[in-house]
Amino acid sequence: MMNSPDGRTVTAQLSVQFHNSLLQQNESMATALVRRALDKGVTPQDFLLEVVAPAQQRIGEAWASGAIGVAQEHAATALSDRAVTLALAAPQYGPDVRPDRTRITVACVEGEWHALPARLVADILRLHGRQVTFLGAHVPTHHLRAHLRTDRPQIMALSCSMASRLPFAHAAVGACRNAGIPVLAGGAAFGPSGARAREVGADQWCGDALEAASFLAQGTLGGDSSPAYVPDPENQEEFWLLTSTRARLVHDLATGLGHPDPAHPLHRAQLTDHLALLAESLASSVYMADPFIFAESVSWLTQIGRPRQLTPAFLESALERMAARLRDFPLAAAVLHASVG
Repeated sequence: MMNSPDGRTVTAQLSVQFHNSLLQQNESMATALVRRALDKGVTPQDFLLEVVAPAQQRIGEAWASGAIGVAQEHAATALSDRAVTLALAAPQYGPDVRPDRTRITVACVEGEWHALPARLVADILRLHGRQVTFLGAHVPTHHLRAHLRTDRPQIMALSCSMASRLPFAHAAVGACRNAGIPVLAGGAAFGPSGARAREVGADQWCGDALEAASFLAQGTLGGDSSPAYVPDPENQEEFWLLTSTRARLVHDLATGLGHPDPAHPLHRAQLTDHLALLAESLASSVYMADPFIFAESVSWLTQIGRPRQLTPAFLESALERMAARLRDFPLAAAVLHASVG
């Protein structure tokens, strides 16, 4: 039913209503919508992908536009998470295929805190009969290695949404490859076509949860002999130098710049977060030898900065100060010069 035009209309309407419940932080309304959806014949899979996911995407867009703050975005995500749990607990629904013995672990790479997309992947795979362990957000690589040794999953699914975390995605994929475990990668950090997933050594990239389930249903993952990216020693050394000195760099930049509008409610800590993202993205660009990672970060900050009084001129000043501080870092200086120029 839900694959029909009428069914998609139902889920689209429910998604709008669910989005409103998130904005209002109205748990009783969200709970009622879950029950209403199931009563209308919406499957848990369709509820997750056609109701929750679009609503949560609109929440992200509202945060980017400045319409809601970080606390409201976090509250909405927590409410979405509870709604997903409720939908999956529906007794009338179970996996739509015979259970598969293939063990899959789903995790976010180190420093990646956006766990809901990865959770949706884990839940969709379970609905397709897979045995899934979900490790959640921010799994440090050394903890991932321990998990691979003790649990020995047959497939690892890694999520990364921020390109500034690509060096850590590279390390996580490397740990899996060293353990002989194939990797399925997903998330915006890898680009719209997944080119960066292949670059860091993942065996396969999938754009969404259904694509991942469909790919795994086709057979065994693995056998990709393409070599993973290996950074030059100079790139590695400068990356670690940038990483170890990032806190001091961000502090000095924040102190020197101040805020362009002292009356604006953006606190110093929030300004520091934006500057930290610039520093992390710069280090990622150096590590991956990809200046577009930093350029994309600058473009994104320019977009979300408009409603936060972070003007392009202010960001340009930040980049100029960063370039002056890092003139002894040749690779970083080249990336910064390209951005400022």
